[in-house]
Amino acid sequence: MSNLLIENNIFETSDEGIGLGEGVEIKNIIGNHFSGEGVHIKDYRTAPEMTYIDTLLNENTFGTTVIVQDHEGNIELATIFSSIQAAINEASGGDIIEVASGSYEEVITVDVENITLRSAERHGAVINGTVTIKADNVTVDGFTIRDSEAPVLIEFHGTDGTSILNNRAEASLNSQAKLAAGNWYGASVGDSSIKNNEFVGAVGLYPKDGAVIEIVNNTVNGAYHEGIWLVPDADVVLTIEDNTITDHDLAGDNLSEIKVVSRPASINDETTSGEMKESLLIENSVDSVYLQWATVKDGQSIQDAIDAALEGDTIEVHPGTYTESLSVNKDSLILKSLEKHEAKVDRIRIQADNVRIDGFYLQGDGTLRGAIDETGSRTGYTIENNLIRDHITGIFINDGSDGVIDNNVIDNVVAGIALSSGTSSHTVINNIITNASDECIGIAGPDNNIEKNELRDSSAGIKIFKGTWSLENTIITDNVFCSSNNYAISNEALELIDARYNWWGHPSGPSGAGQGSGAAVSDNVDYRPWLLEAGGERFDFTLVLGQGWNVVSAPSNIEQYEIKGDVAAWLAHTASGWVSDESVISKEFKNPAGAVFVNANETLGVGYIWADFGPGDDFANKQLREGWNLIGVGNTDDSMNRLSNLKYESGEGITSIYSPNVFNQVKDVSYHWQISQMDKTSWKNEDKMYRLDGYWVYLRGSDRVHSVTVEPAGSASDLVSEAI
Repeated sequence: MSNLLIENNIFETSDEGIGLGEGVEIKNIIGNHFSGEGVHIKDYRTAPEMTYIDTLLNENTFGTTVIVQDHEGNIELATIFSSIQAAINEASGGDIIEVASGSYEEVITVDVENITLRSAERHGAVINGTVTIKADNVTVDGFTIRDSEAPVLIEFHGTDGTSILNNRAEASLNSQAKLAAGNWYGASVGDSSIKNNEFVGAVGLYPKDGAVIEIVNNTVNGAYHEGIWLVPDADVVLTIEDNTITDHDLAGDNLSEIKVVSRPASINDETTSGEMKESLLIENSVDSVYLQWATVKDGQSIQDAIDAALEGDTIEVHPGTYTESLSVNKDSLILKSLEKHEAKVDRIRIQADNVRIDGFYLQGDGTLRGAIDETGSRTGYTIENNLIRDHITGIFINDGSDGVIDNNVIDNVVAGIALSSGTSSHTVINNIITNASDECIGIAGPDNNIEKNELRDSSAGIKIFKGTWSLENTIITDNVFCSSNNYAISNEALELIDARYNWWGHPSGPSGAGQGSGAAVSDNVDYRPWLLEAGGERFDFTLVLGQGWNVVSAPSNIEQYEIKGDVAAWLAHTASGWVSDESVISKEFKNPAGAVFVNANETLGVGYIWADFGPGDDFANKQLREGWNLIGVGNTDDSMNRLSNLKYESGEGITSIYSPNVFNQVKDVSYHWQISQMDKTSWKNEDKMYRLDGYWVYLRGSDRVHSVTVEPAGSASDLVSEAI
């Protein structure tokens, strides 16, 4: 049969609409409409001419159009199906099923291995139903998949080699936990690739032992719980990168964006829990990651997590009370409280190298020697950010070395930190230790650096015990010793200890072997120069603030400053009113045209380092608004000329000046000048305004810029004598 023309027919197919057998030559098939659930057109010829296929698709109408291609992209016998499922049922390995744009009301099961299901136009073929994959090496590419009731839109059913690419899967946002892609129940999945998809609903998988899982470059929106979650068996390799998760946790359970329940072999090529988590946070647009196997919640056991951990792991502990004495026996393990001081444990014993203990609260009953203690000659440990109360010893180092003890708060102990005989090379820094009935820090080993600690209300700040070690490489510096200590430093060794640049609680230096009024030192303590000592080497200028409220103005342009002692509060007054923001106060504290209120719980020391002067640096400015303003007057001699740019004229300018002498450094007689006392022709020239002090001025009229002359730093001794 030749020159076959099939034109302007309606085919409602339940089995097969048009069949083309051997010997048929087609002139054209045009103007027909095909619908139904069968095969619209099937070409049985062994060598069909393929050129008519494009005309066939363009010149006829189809309820749905599905073309089966072979693995090389050729039309396989020109089979055009009326449904996706019909095409799958007729497919064989290596086939590509290409689906034209349109809407398909189908629940699809892919049970033929090694086939590709592909939308001809990305997201153009819309499946109003679900896709269940029950065969290996299946690819689903480019569809829009929607269903309002199904728990899983694209379901993996114990398969291996599944690829979900370039799809848009839209689960309904209701009170159920919907998966856009993955598997809730049933057999675990093998190798799977989920890439470049747009999901409404979560992605969740149960990968089986040895599986390689790729979840890459997807957007996940509107997940009821976590956006991406996995429950892997052992030896699973996970790659989770370049995903963006938004609007997750619709249930409001405070859940993370990514959750991995059990330990895989690796995540993004990382093998320790801390590095796995960091990689997930860095490589994806997410803020929260939960590694369940490396996280402990209230009611669970921290020790069980430690026992299950590998070297180098990080174990994160949620707030709660854990009635446990912990043995940390894995090298390089990090044990971290997720919220500082909110995870409460009884005791922590370090029994491995390079361990980090971070952020715990150890509340004792006064009977334990060592809330945190080290045994077994361990090295490289870090003990930081912990709160320790009511123990015999807060931190007890038996015979370890090369440790860091940083930023801990220790209170109501016999001894705060004990570096016993056999220890060496510790850095003890930024700790606050109070109410130690013996000493805050005890040293019985060499090569220690003790710096920037606050040691208060204790019998001794630092006690150095007798021994055969050398003190040559031990340095005690930048510490704060409260004057209530009986001894700031007690040195029982015969060798001199380097204790320069400490704050002894008073500007006159230490008492005892020292000549000042601060905390006492014993013999064999090299304490000079002390921190903030007048004429010392650390600062260009030092200032003393008394207990209570002070008003302070910088004497010149300041590059850096440091305050030693206990500050209760500080306030600045700017054009926007009172502020307590630290960054604003710091800026105002350095500005000679401004001033700051400082409330001191004890006598404070302030050290200034001058800024380098360059062109234009000889003036300092502050913006003033109408009303009361707090100012400084710079570093010139003529107090009234310092305010000449604010002179009252034509109804505008300063109308009142008030000296808060009770709070100023130079406590001259209190005065309050009114504008009536200021002759407009002879601006008052009485020198009663001083550098270092603050003054209130009342400005009437438009806003002004207060500008003062700032001279390069003068004699520090002159300034100190003026301040005191």
